[in-house]
Amino acid sequence: MKNTLVRGLSNSHRSLRLAAGAMALLGLIAGAQAQTTVLASVATNGAAAAKMITIFLMLPS
Repeated sequence: MKNTLVRGLSNSHRSLRLAAGAMALLGLIAGAQAQTTVLASVATNGAAAAKMITIFLMLPS
């Protein structure tokens, strides 16, 4: 009886560790995706700002 209980505890501990690892991996993936979208939006905003600046510079004063 005691062996079965210990085995069950170690199995649940292993599955908990696997679940925690999977959650950490998903968090890393989500974080990487969020970072790339932030970088992409910064890049597009920077390009738009550069276009506007060049248009302003090209306008006759």
